Amino acid sequence: MTSKLSFKASKKDRPRSTDKMRRGKRDGTPDKMVSPNNSQSQTEEDQSLQSKQVINGEDIQALAIDLSHLQKVRAPRPPSGDKAKTEVTRKVIVKKIKSKMELDALKTKTITVAKPAPPGVPLMVDDYSGCSGLRFDVNGQIIPHSILGTIDDFKYEAMIRGHMTSPHNLEPPDRPQTPKVKFEKPEKEVTPRDAFLNENNALRNWQMKMLERKKTQGYISKLLLKPADTLVMNQAKDYRETQEERYRLDRAIPAVQYGKGYRVGSEFWKQQERVGDELSGIHMTLTQTERGYPPPVEHIGHPDVIKQEIGVQLEGVRSSTPVNYPWKKSSYFKDWKNTLRDVDIDLDEFKPDLANLQVIGRNHSMLMAENEYRESLQESSLPEYIPENEENIDPLAGQPDIEQPFIGPSLQFNDFTARWGGDSHSMKGKLANSARVTFEAFAGVRNTSHLYLVNDGTTTIYYNWKKIPKINPFEGCATPKTQRFYFNTSSGVLLPGDSLKFPFVFKSPNSGIFTEKWHLETKPVVCNGADLEVVLRGVALKEDKNKKARNELEMELLHKQAVANIRMIVDEIIAGVRTPDRARSPVDAYITDEEVFERQNPGMHFSNDVINQLKEVYLEQFPEEEKEGVSWDLSVSNMKKELMALEDEDLREELLNKMNMAVSSLYFPPFTPAQSKMYTVGYNVLSEVMDKMVTHAMILRNMLGMPEKEETMPETDQILAANENLRGLGEKKKKKDNKEEDKKDGKKDNKKGKGKEKEDKERPKSKNKAKSRMAASPTPTREKKTTVIKAPPLPKDMNPVSCGDPVLDTKFRSKLYIQVYGLLGDMMENMVGMFEDIKMEEDQIIMNALS
Repeated sequence: MTSKLSFKASKKDRPRSTDKMRRGKRDGTPDKMVSPNNSQSQTEEDQSLQSKQVINGEDIQALAIDLSHLQKVRAPRPPSGDKAKTEVTRKVIVKKIKSKMELDALKTKTITVAKPAPPGVPLMVDDYSGCSGLRFDVNGQIIPHSILGTIDDFKYEAMIRGHMTSPHNLEPPDRPQTPKVKFEKPEKEVTPRDAFLNENNALRNWQMKMLERKKTQGYISKLLLKPADTLVMNQAKDYRETQEERYRLDRAIPAVQYGKGYRVGSEFWKQQERVGDELSGIHMTLTQTERGYPPPVEHIGHPDVIKQEIGVQLEGVRSSTPVNYPWKKSSYFKDWKNTLRDVDIDLDEFKPDLANLQVIGRNHSMLMAENEYRESLQESSLPEYIPENEENIDPLAGQPDIEQPFIGPSLQFNDFTARWGGDSHSMKGKLANSARVTFEAFAGVRNTSHLYLVNDGTTTIYYNWKKIPKINPFEGCATPKTQRFYFNTSSGVLLPGDSLKFPFVFKSPNSGIFTEKWHLETKPVVCNGADLEVVLRGVALKEDKNKKARNELEMELLHKQAVANIRMIVDEIIAGVRTPDRARSPVDAYITDEEVFERQNPGMHFSNDVINQLKEVYLEQFPEEEKEGVSWDLSVSNMKKELMALEDEDLREELLNKMNMAVSSLYFPPFTPAQSKMYTVGYNVLSEVMDKMVTHAMILRNMLGMPEKEETMPETDQILAANENLRGLGEKKKKKDNKEEDKKDGKKDNKKGKGKEKEDKERPKSKNKAKSRMAASPTPTREKKTTVIKAPPLPKDMNPVSCGDPVLDTKFRSKLYIQVYGLLGDMMENMVGMFEDIKMEEDQIIMNALS
């Protein structure tokens, strides 16, 4: 052993980290475990390390563990042959997945089909040769399948035929009933009904359904994050109650208000309704309600027991769904409820108590046992011996017995008796009783409740209070430590027979629900160490300061809602009030002669002049005495028949010729002159320009200060004469009058000569007219030389009015000329533009018609 000791290990002796050891290795080569035997590599490594060891020597080497010594101490024992592990094989079913080709391949199925044999094929004969009949096995027993039926039947049949000896106690085997030729209805076996078992099955089914309902209810409640009471499946009762209230109101209103149910009370006079006519129609019978026998008011509900089984909490426990304007709290419902109180009582006198309605069934045997037990109690309660001497009767027999106090510690803890149980630790950690002290007050208002303690034992009881810390469910959030419950938490003493009214005070600065738990510890310990718990529960309400304003606002909104509804109803009624439709005019009441003629004479066109001629022709066939009151029905065919029936041939031919001449013109439509659109437009534009010219002239005269022109309308004869003079017709008229006078003065020989002279005179007159027309249109030079037509003088009233100043008149004419010239230019531009538009429209219409 070396004398120098070093407490600091060398770098080589320090344990290498796994990361450094793995750094030189390749990926995928696992670490090799060092074998525990003394191999050559290990000895070499030990020798190399001995020289480098700081603590080394013979004593240290002697303490080394050698594996050979360990093998000497305990030799290895291999397991015996029986206990050696043997390989166990087990068959395992492995599902083989079919290939895609096998799945896509069509599934085929072999089917045997019978086909008719050819006519020349010989028939095959069945071969019954071989072993048949009764056969036996090696032991001499009958083989069952070699005979028909069972072995017992076979033996019984052989005994009957005498092939076998029959024992005396042989009984025929049970054989199935042979079918009968005649059908007989099998008789039903009447089995007594076990009502108890059936009711048990129904009760079990009900319980299973209720469990299923509760599971579904819990699942929906968790899914919607809502309590189970607010689900729709648990709101059926409220809907049913609302429907019953509405039905009762609907039945009771006709008794007070007229118009609602006007048939109530007079159903006897209502007749059956009919669909169709009286012979082939269908008569519908009236219902019981229409006959005056309405159904009674039905009440449907669930008792409290069934509600608990269904999973619905009771009315006092469950939280109702908040509704802003519930129907039962509406003013309409309350008013009608007060108005129809007496009628509702007569209509529905029975008010069932559905909450407490339940039917509990019991077994008959249990009822019998209870009755026998009660009878035995009554018999045992009867006194067997009545003393004759009344002085032996106890005078305090009628007074209640005084209860003696409990010997030991006993405490009345809010109507719970807590007494000494023999030890003080057996029930430790358990809850004996929990007293609940509740408070309800507005925020910031103090409220007081009490807890009663009575020492009814014979031992003095010392008590003290211990608060139970409340677990914060939100660990990350700190709860404010605000004290809301106040009471005397100091210890006290309660003497035997004393009572204590312990006060608790609750006051909260904010609204909410708050709880605290305290334990009452007593000495000596009662209830075997179980805890006496006091739960303080305070409800702080927030004062509704805006209740009055909110109620006023709700009343105002309800009033506006009612006004809006009434206005809507009145508007609908007014919109529905309409004047009745005008009565239809009778057929052909205002038909005209044109419609009658076209209806009776298809293909002809009506003409008033021709129809009047036909009416005169129709009347000519009657004598003068019969023409009054006779009229033509505007039918050409009827007129033709009547004319053909005339006996006078001359009159008939004459009238038929007249009728044919008149009717021939009716087959063509009447000529209606086509109105030119350009003419109408040009006429309107020209008239408008003339009005503007007059207006401008009047404005110009007014601006120049000229006197107003007095309009004097000339007489009609003067206007016509002026027009004739302008046209040159006055001279022609004078010449014609002169010629007529010459003709009258001449003498004529006879009438024929007169006629020829007239014709001769008329012929040159037409030639003269043609010559005058041709002479009226010569060249301008010739017209100046030959004839000069002078304009006749206008009447004095129609001459233009002059102001007397020639300069002013010249100025008026020049300015009026300029304005008239501008108006005429504008007129021509407008007229040309309009004519072009009309022309384009007409061309477009023609193109559309051609296409």
